[in-house]
Amino acid sequence: MVAQPASEEVATTESSSTDPSGKSAKSDGAEGLSRNQLINVLADSDAVYLGEFHDRDYDHTAQLEIIRALHARDPNIAIAMEMFHRPFQGFIDDYLAGDIGEEEMIAKTEYETRWGFPWELYAPILRFAREEGIPVIAANVPRELTRKVAAGGLDALEEGDFRYAPPVEDIRLDNEGYRAMLSDIFQMHAHMGAGHAAGGEDGDAKANDDGFERFFSAQVLWDETIAESVAISLREDPERQVVVILGRGHVAYDFGVPSRVERRLVEEDGMTDFTGTSVFFAEGGAEPIEPPTPELVDLSPVDYFWSF
Repeated sequence: MVAQPASEEVATTESSSTDPSGKSAKSDGAEGLSRNQLINVLADSDAVYLGEFHDRDYDHTAQLEIIRALHARDPNIAIAMEMFHRPFQGFIDDYLAGDIGEEEMIAKTEYETRWGFPWELYAPILRFAREEGIPVIAANVPRELTRKVAAGGLDALEEGDFRYAPPVEDIRLDNEGYRAMLSDIFQMHAHMGAGHAAGGEDGDAKANDDGFERFFSAQVLWDETIAESVAISLREDPERQVVVILGRGHVAYDFGVPSRVERRLVEEDGMTDFTGTSVFFAEGGAEPIEPPTPELVDLSPVDYFWSF
């Protein structure tokens, strides 16, 4: 998201439940699946989107459980992570290869300042990837570029910026459902006092409109960069599954990353058999999600809830 945690959902930390008799819940209300049945569904997907609350233990414990289970079925997987920015891919590769240690990797990727949620939430995933030789993709656009777009729009991007960002023509701003959803988030934060940074004085409609357009463009740049990172991995090896670790806001209703991966691979590349599946985490049962706008009432925000 553009200004973390401005448009992310935040929850208090919860512990995980591992009751093997539990059932997952399908977001459309269909009968739930067992743990193994849901893993089988995910194993048949080219891309698996694991949408998280960033600060919740349960989500990260479940993510690792899913990654372990998928890797056990087919070790040809990669993990794409929102938490790392593209310019630091080499340092992640060095860590995975055993050339540098964990502390050095954290420092060189600037994890603490660029992401900042407790490292121990993500450390088990990185450690497992290192043990098993699983590629980890630094999927995110550098913060400097989202800030530049939030301040001056997409026109503020310069030629050198596109080393780490998709071409402007690939940054699609035409999803009206996503626009409506993020407009509500933008207005909420403007009313909470973020209006100056986001677009100008409260009550100044033109300034707020301009501010929202920049906010929305920066958000979509973030999504498109992660989507491009996933698509590149699948183009390089169509047999490899990519598990994507990212916030719920980038997954809900397929608006953020999933639809943009599909656009690249299906519409542009003709990969007609591509499948992507999204998962949110809910301890003790499916968490109700209130549609942020009336336009979204009849849409499912996610494919499955992991609620074992």
